[in-house]
Amino acid sequence: MSQPRSTLIVPRPFPLISQPSRFVSSEELFYQLGLRQFSEMDKIRLDPPPEIAALVDVALELEDDLPPDRRPQAKEILLRRILDGREMLEEYFSLSITADGLLECLPGLLDGYTPDLHRLPQFLMRLGACVSLVADLFSRTR
Repeated sequence: MSQPRSTLIVPRPFPLISQPSRFVSSEELFYQLGLRQFSEMDKIRLDPPPEIAALVDVALELEDDLPPDRRPQAKEILLRRILDGREMLEEYFSLSITADGLLECLPGLLDGYTPDLHRLPQFLMRLGACVSLVADLFSRTR
């Protein structure tokens, strides 16, 4: 008798395969979906669009390691990095941020799935602090 098999194959160059002894975690699933849909993601519109400054404030308040007197400087750095990279975020990841700092759209990676919006402040803080949003080497403006 053969072992039960479960296989999930996503068309395109990055298939997801689940073997009987190992399942695909949600983190791996979204990573693969992000690769597969790179620069072609659907959009989840936020209405009304929240201010990223307010979301970053919430994230900074939750940071125990950051002294309160350093939060304004950290906020300024995070906002500048996110706003400076907004064109790339829009083009590659369908993350739409207006020039005045309103978050209009999030990437929609999986039909029918709505991300946990309570985690949005931490997402934006990590985006500003941990992701390099410099101009890509293969810019279409050459």
